[in-house]
Amino acid sequence: MKHKKCVFATQACDFGNKYTTIIPIFAGKYRQGTLMIAKFNSAFVDEDLILAEYGASLLGIEMFRARSEEEAENIRERDSVKSCSRNFKLFRVRSG
Repeated sequence: MKHKKCVFATQACDFGNKYTTIIPIFAGKYRQGTLMIAKFNSAFVDEDLILAEYGASLLGIEMFRARSEEEAENIRERDSVKSCSRNFKLFRVRSG
C-alpha cells in the first residue's frame, strides 16, 4: 500500500521520476474543484497538458449541468408545495 500513497507524498518515492500537475476545474466563473494528474519516468508533454485541460473543462461542464438540474428540481418541488398549499387554502375557504 506504500506505493499508492507515493503520487501525493512529499517524501522520496520508490518509483522515482515522479511528475504531477494540478489543473483547476471551473464551471461558469467559479472554481469547482481540482484535477491532479501524476506521471512517472517522463515529464508531461504539451499533448498531456492539453488533454488534461480538456478533461477538466468537461468535468466543469458536467458539474455545472448537475448543479443546474438539482436547482431546477428544488424549484419545481417548492412550486409544487406552494400550489398545493394555495389549493388547500382555497378548498378550506369554499368548504367552511
